[in-house]
Amino acid sequence: MVTMVVLTLLIDIIALNPKGYPYRYMIPAMILLFILTLYPMYYTFRTAFTNYGTGHLFTRQQSIQKLLSDYFYIPESPEEFEFSIFIELDNYNPTDRFITLLTSRDDGSLFAAPRPQAISRDAAGNITLATAKMFEVSGDSFSIGSVNYTLSRSPDDRILAIRADSGERFIYFYSPQDSSTRPNAPFYFSEIRGIWLRNAEFTNSEGNQVRLFPNSLYTTFATTERKYALRAETTFSAGRAVQETVVYNRQSGRTLLEEGGFFYDIDANGNEFIVEGYISDVGFWNFVRMFQDPKIRGPFFQVFGWTFTWAGLSVLFSFVIGLALAITLNDQRLKGKKIYRTLLIIPWAVPAFISA
Repeated sequence: MVTMVVLTLLIDIIALNPKGYPYRYMIPAMILLFILTLYPMYYTFRTAFTNYGTGHLFTRQQSIQKLLSDYFYIPESPEEFEFSIFIELDNYNPTDRFITLLTSRDDGSLFAAPRPQAISRDAAGNITLATAKMFEVSGDSFSIGSVNYTLSRSPDDRILAIRADSGERFIYFYSPQDSSTRPNAPFYFSEIRGIWLRNAEFTNSEGNQVRLFPNSLYTTFATTERKYALRAETTFSAGRAVQETVVYNRQSGRTLLEEGGFFYDIDANGNEFIVEGYISDVGFWNFVRMFQDPKIRGPFFQVFGWTFTWAGLSVLFSFVIGLALAITLNDQRLKGKKIYRTLLIIPWAVPAFISA
């Protein structure tokens, strides 16, 4: 961003200043020089002194954010919710606009949740986290924002639809507990659960997170807990108390170890395992490994040696072949020299993308 601002200001100064007129023809080349040459050189040089690579693709702050948002666990006695999906139709075709109606297995209370909002996505565009609030249904009605919704029931007390005072109508579409809705299962799995509910996180009025419950093969929702959180710890360094913020496992109470650009957690057997990694400066360690690690040293020096061998042989063979052709074509006894010279020049004169 800073680079773009600097380049824009530089272009404006040259374009608006009469004395900078001669430089107008140079600025496009200078910009391309920076983008195609100088910046790649800087980026390569900067990366060489970090541990950037597989497992180290994010900054430390981004890795901490992933620990706080992407990891959760199921408590010993979670509250489970059966659920039903109510969708909005478009010319009698189902859409991905839906409301989830959740029924508590503890006391039978009803809650409604709108389609969750995508918070984060991966590189392929898939939703990695989507959130929504749960609203309690009281007297067959509930409100989401300024819109009021009413449940429509059948004579046998089954919920058939959800109507909004804004005119929207969501019809009963699918429930894992209702075998009559199985014909709608393919659409539910591909368009509803596969996109929106797989990584959805509903928040109830008590602030608990509710997710699809893996122990029930994702046929119910259940309350979950964030696995990692931040807390302040006091350590002593050089006889002085130092307070720092650390990441800890809420389930075990253990503080995560941080070393070499990795966060390590400890399992029940006391074994350390990697949870997340982040980009950190390693100084000249990458260059030291180039000589000390045989897995890197062997391939590196093979490629390094072949690079110079290829360059040297290319120059040598070009010189030898060119010298031989020059001596041959300058021989006074050779007939048709102009034709031979023309045939040798044409491949160099015609661009490769045309001759190919």
